[in-house]
Amino acid sequence: MVGAGAFWGTRVMEIVKKHDSGGLVWKRIKLTTTRKANAKKRLLRVWQVFLFLSLRKIISHVHS
Repeated sequence: MVGAGAFWGTRVMEIVKKHDSGGLVWKRIKLTTTRKANAKKRLLRVWQVFLFLSLRKIISHVHS
């Protein structure tokens, strides 16, 4: 994967719920190895869906 190093920063942002007001707020969190592994799996799933839908569109266009 080209440029993957740029994707994995040392810190990431996460939305968390505030305890006092119940609202949502952005919080900086460290990117642990577990979070990094989960992000890579999620990114792979997104690309798989994107490629599947793209190929399906191309195939349906060819058969038309």
